[in-house]
Amino acid sequence: MARIKPGAQVKKDPQNFGINTYNVYEWKRIDYARNYLCPFCTKQIHSNKSFGDANSSNIIQICPNCRAPTLFSYGSQFPLFSEYTLPDNVPELVANLYKEALASFSVSSFTSVVMLCRKILMNLSVENGAKEGLAFTQYIDFLNESGLIPPKGRPSVEKIRIMGNEANHTIKIYTEDNANTILKLTKYLLVFNYELTD
Repeated sequence: MARIKPGAQVKKDPQNFGINTYNVYEWKRIDYARNYLCPFCTKQIHSNKSFGDANSSNIIQICPNCRAPTLFSYGSQFPLFSEYTLPDNVPELVANLYKEALASFSVSSFTSVVMLCRKILMNLSVENGAKEGLAFTQYIDFLNESGLIPPKGRPSVEKIRIMGNEANHTIKIYTEDNANTILKLTKYLLVFNYELTD
């Protein structure tokens, strides 16, 4: 694959969606500070080390704690970070799904997060002895009857199931707030099962 030479210009053409021509290497140190949650070291930080493109619509902040770069493009952060990280002691099958949900969140795939958390309910059930192939309402019943849902926690688990069903079977698109809420509820369910046990 041919490499773009330093100083090369991006040509304006119909396939470039009308973006103005600018130097692809024209990133420079800019005087801009920002508070944000670093997705790499998971610290709330204040960064004043910034690099911007030609029109400063894209800004890279450097974390003063871990030195990792985070891109802010037209107001959106890449990658994103959810505070609802994976709890301890979660078995691999369930843990991998939760990690996948977090990875989806990091790239703003919020509807995927909701779908994956619904699937976690099934995997959590099967991990604890339920049969595969049951209806999702049966998995919820199994979790409840097995004491795997906290007291008064069934409405929260039903919310995960219902929103996951809508994500799978309708054209509804979910938001960052929706995804973070579902991650929070799912994390609390996993904490109850794997961190608050003997």
